[in-house]
Amino acid sequence: MFSFTKENVSHFHKAPNGDYWFATLDRGIFKLESHWSRDITKTSLNETIISTIVFLNKNFIFIGTSGGKILVFDRYSLLHIRTIEINAPSLSNFRILKIQESNRFLIIATDIGMFQINKTNQKIRRLNLWHGALKHFILENDSLTLLDNDGLRFYNYNDFKKKDSIICYKRFYSYTKYLNQKIVGSQDSLYSFDKELKYYPLNIPFHYRAMDLDVQDSLLVATTAEKGIFIIKGHTVLKNLTTDNGMVSNTCNRSVIYKNYVYTATNHGIHIYSLKNDSLSYLFESDGLPSNNINDIAVDQDTIFAATEEGLSIIPLNALKYRPPFPCFAQPVITYQDTLWNKPDSVSTRTDKLLLVKVNALSYTSKIPLRFFYRIKEIDSNFKETREQNLELRFPQTGYFTLEVHALNGDFQKSQVLRMHVFVQPYFYQTTWFKLLIVLLVVLILLGTYLILLKAARRRAQIKHETENKMRNLELSAWRSTVNPHFLFNALNTMQGLFHNNDFEAVNQFIIEFSSVLRKTIDQSGRIMISIQEEVNYLKNYLEFEKVKRHGILDFDIQWDDDKILKWYIPSMLIQPVLENSLKHGIRQNGLGELHVSFFLLDDKIRCVLHDNGDGFKEDDLNGENSKGLRLITDKIAIVEKLLKKNIHFSFQNRKNTRGEIIGTETIFLFPIITNIRQFPDIESQFKDPDPKV
Repeated sequence: MFSFTKENVSHFHKAPNGDYWFATLDRGIFKLESHWSRDITKTSLNETIISTIVFLNKNFIFIGTSGGKILVFDRYSLLHIRTIEINAPSLSNFRILKIQESNRFLIIATDIGMFQINKTNQKIRRLNLWHGALKHFILENDSLTLLDNDGLRFYNYNDFKKKDSIICYKRFYSYTKYLNQKIVGSQDSLYSFDKELKYYPLNIPFHYRAMDLDVQDSLLVATTAEKGIFIIKGHTVLKNLTTDNGMVSNTCNRSVIYKNYVYTATNHGIHIYSLKNDSLSYLFESDGLPSNNINDIAVDQDTIFAATEEGLSIIPLNALKYRPPFPCFAQPVITYQDTLWNKPDSVSTRTDKLLLVKVNALSYTSKIPLRFFYRIKEIDSNFKETREQNLELRFPQTGYFTLEVHALNGDFQKSQVLRMHVFVQPYFYQTTWFKLLIVLLVVLILLGTYLILLKAARRRAQIKHETENKMRNLELSAWRSTVNPHFLFNALNTMQGLFHNNDFEAVNQFIIEFSSVLRKTIDQSGRIMISIQEEVNYLKNYLEFEKVKRHGILDFDIQWDDDKILKWYIPSMLIQPVLENSLKHGIRQNGLGELHVSFFLLDDKIRCVLHDNGDGFKEDDLNGENSKGLRLITDKIAIVEKLLKKNIHFSFQNRKNTRGEIIGTETIFLFPIITNIRQFPDIESQFKDPDPKV
């Protein structure tokens, strides 16, 4: 390794055996062996020069400094050729940010603007370009693109006339071409641009300062100032190298991809990541670097050129040797049961017990005390830092955990990672089977409670249902006990009238007809539902009986519009009381009585209409309150509606002619369509008289 900051090398010679000899102005002659041993090559410096940028061409090394100077060295002899000093009015100290070469000129970006240096006569020209705080520039063909803290500005390189700009008030730091796109790194993300700026999509959030971008084949390396480096392929982040997985620092300045390695300049040495082996190695001051603060890095012809705060360091790759991490160990480990002096692969503890781990590490390269970093992998996402060797650990839950510990020495070299498995044993009440048992017991209790409540609810519903059925049975029995006497009362009144008239033959015929009708009446009153065919037969028998009783002065007819309705069911003993009421109160006694009964379908109802030619109701009797027969009808309708859970319409009114004269009454029933009485098992099973007696 060779490090220099000033023109301290006066002569350089390569011997036939491969050894290098240097003559210096301040330290004499040094022999640099072919394996670039660092023991005799680091020179003492008379002046500290902070190098900020390194640029290589075919023959020269250009070193930019923080004082506005560019040191030029011969690339092969390492002799100092010249110093280019950029003097700007009223400014004596500024950084060189970037150096790029065109055919005849060097293009220089500084803190205070852009400069052009003629390579032939060394004349310096300041370029009059409008920009904000300049960060970076790109020279491609005849186009010059400036990256500053406002956006991107595009100029023609031949005449430096502005062509276009993308102003978005973001700081831009880096640029590269990747997958046929122009990619720039800003203060908050990566962008692609052509005529407009677009976010470059990645599979994870990326909101960091992208200080540098480098490309090799299909890989893009983004170097950030806050989150290490990102290895990107396409739109997928393959790896993010941070202090959590091997980096000494997350503050990175520049990265170079060279032969399957990524060389990164950080504020804590040079990090070298192997893309092939997924491993990290480091170079620090203890390895011969002038400073751990690396501002810029270049790798060419198997040689690293690192610009540090103490000058430039040149490191041949064949001089790099893998330095294994120093050991980190735990001794002793104190559990609640025992003290273990040999670090075991795994230890046991409890949630309420303290686990004491004493860690140590062997590093002799620095006198600065070690710093330890530890975490419980399954609990902590980041490492905790401490200078204490005694780690007191408690675990909030049972299970398997991994303790990870590593150390950093004063050179920011990382130790081996100590991993120890910890099994947090549960008490019996913390075990899964105990929790499952508790859950099962709770479920059984809830289920038992639910079944008890369900059984009680069903019992209450059954009792309620039985009570309601008994109530309906009592209501129906009361109705039946009311209908039969009502019918008998009317018939006996008629019979009494015939006896008063001494019409014994009529009395005899009346008793025969009455006996037949009475049997059917009792049978009908004992059933809740009957078919329309049975109702029609009963009504014909009843009206024939009434015709005999009236000596033939009665005309009636019963009609229906479709034979299929005769098989459907309607409530029993609703129509007969209406006819009986019409015969008793409505039909004129001295004239021919007329009764008409019709059944027909109307929408989804069975419509039954009864007409008579009587004197009609008085206005006070239209509400039916003065007729016991009509009250019986409404009572039975209420009972049947509860059983069927269906509505039955019943209404009556006087019939009038065009002159407004009453010509009779009209009674209307609207019954629901019931085609199968078996869908109401409670009706027939509980209220039917299996063997009615007269």
